Amino acid sequence: AALPLSVLDYLALTGPVTPVPKLEPLLDALQPRIGTRVIDVAMAASRHIKNGFEYATAVTNASSPIADVLSAGKGVCQDFAHLM
Repeated sequence: AALPLSVLDYLALTGPVTPVPKLEPLLDALQPRIGTRVIDVAMAASRHIKNGFEYATAVTNASSPIADVLSAGKGVCQDFAHLM
């Protein structure tokens, strides 16, 4: 069944989550194969963030774009949620 068009509002990169060149390697590393279950994609992204980034306060702020956490390799939970 087709999804309602309102769902498309949640698929765009907006706010602190914008398409930046530093995001490309992360997207390439996490590119799923056809047929991969969504839960496996989400778990791979979670592991990649946990293993590749350090939790550190005072590196970003509430309005920091994802480019900041990608550059620093550090951030807090909101930064990691934005990466997810």
